[in-house]
Amino acid sequence: MSAKPYSPGYLSKLERLTTINRGFFTYDEGMKLFDEARRSMAEGTAYAIEVGSYCGTSTAFLGLAAKATGGVVVSVDHHFGSEENGPSWESFDKSLFDRERGTVSTLSRFRSMIHSLDLEEYIAPVVSTTSLATKFLRDRADFIFIDGGHGEEVAFNDYFSYVSLVRRGGVLAIHDVFEDPSKGGRPPFEIYTRAVASEQFTYMSNLGSLYFLRRR
Repeated sequence: MSAKPYSPGYLSKLERLTTINRGFFTYDEGMKLFDEARRSMAEGTAYAIEVGSYCGTSTAFLGLAAKATGGVVVSVDHHFGSEENGPSWESFDKSLFDRERGTVSTLSRFRSMIHSLDLEEYIAPVVSTTSLATKFLRDRADFIFIDGGHGEEVAFNDYFSYVSLVRRGGVLAIHDVFEDPSKGGRPPFEIYTRAVASEQFTYMSNLGSLYFLRRR
């Protein structure tokens, strides 16, 4: 049975904010993420890393897991969106477009989401690229969630930069893992299969395209 992050009113607020954010992460996926992160963080040092937060929907569920375990989530994102968020793509959200910069800008929406749920003391935003962030993120994490850009170079850079930080017995979660190429881009599926083929990780469970692996 899924753990519930606080009161029914809190759940209702989360469900509403998930809809408002118009992101790519559903409420059901959020609850699954919360359950797995809370369990893994409770078994370790209560430290998680999120790679790619967009507007903060998944971050909120991870923040609730941190709150439940007295831990912290480090959320890494440059907040300029990914290639697939650009003006010429189907997933483009014009309300996030910064005309002055000429690019998507998600930081304000991200901060509003975290503030609305009173999670600032459990979430440490790192506004940075993966390459820069991993120069100072060194500690082993109980739970790492990869949901950044879906281009091949970006996805594999995220994977190779963070995979070694998952502690033994910890969990690696990957979003948008589609075995069928017609349903989504290949890189998330490819980094998932790479993790399994390494024999360092074993499949735990999945909810749709959200997959969970445990480090041996």
